[in-house]
Amino acid sequence: MDGFVIILYIFVVTTLLKELQIDVSIARHTHLPRTWRTDDLPPDTITRLWYVKSGRAAFWINDVQFDMRPGGVYLIPAFSRVRWQAETTVDLFWIHFSITIYGGMDLFHYFNVSNKLHPNAAKKVAPLFSRITRLFPFGSASAAFEGDAMLRLLLAPFLATVSAHQPDFQPKLLVRFQPVLQYINQHLENEIRVSDLARHAHLEYSYFSRTFKKTFGISLSGHLLRCRIRKAQGLLLQSNAKLALIARQTGFADEQHLAKSFRRITGRTTSQFRAHAIRNMP
Repeated sequence: MDGFVIILYIFVVTTLLKELQIDVSIARHTHLPRTWRTDDLPPDTITRLWYVKSGRAAFWINDVQFDMRPGGVYLIPAFSRVRWQAETTVDLFWIHFSITIYGGMDLFHYFNVSNKLHPNAAKKVAPLFSRITRLFPFGSASAAFEGDAMLRLLLAPFLATVSAHQPDFQPKLLVRFQPVLQYINQHLENEIRVSDLARHAHLEYSYFSRTFKKTFGISLSGHLLRCRIRKAQGLLLQSNAKLALIARQTGFADEQHLAKSFRRITGRTTSQFRAHAIRNMP
């Protein structure tokens, strides 16, 4: 990249990190047995943050192995194939959340970060995880504000390692799509027309879809579906609402459409997803 593009890249990344939206869906502290293991989980919309208080295990992200050791903090981005296997009992703090930029694009779909950190000040990390799990679910505005601030502190070392996925990164296009992403995020319960999105990007209709996919590495329809499933996951975890209501709140035609799309994206039924969370499984 030439000097101007490097400066623009730094400006865009700095701006992104200031505008991050983080939504916690679940936060727990769990003692896991030696039998804690799973086969490959299909990619889903959950980003996972783990802190190992004690114990040893291994996990794989897209076939890359990571060893879990006491004091380690581990980040598993959304839409990763992941599996894990304990070597001993594991005392684990874990948080499921989404982290988006410009109101809708998953940060780790567009940017790379380190997946593991062994903080020098582990004594400072454990209280942050412990406090977040005690606060969740955030029952008040002050609790939500405190939880968000502490999670950002935990994520800061990871975000310091951020870099773009694509070698032909075009920061100007990313900025141009900002109002589009915000519009999508604010209107997920409604029908969203390509013509409306093209207007927000100030691009011709015929050019819009191709440019969106080139910029983000995903089709517009694929991005819309991910956003709707991510919102549905939050509603499934945070309420006992029936599927028909959640379908209306997330822009699906009916509960059958939601159920089919949910399983295709997450590899689980909506009831399996809820049951997994109830069993306190990370």
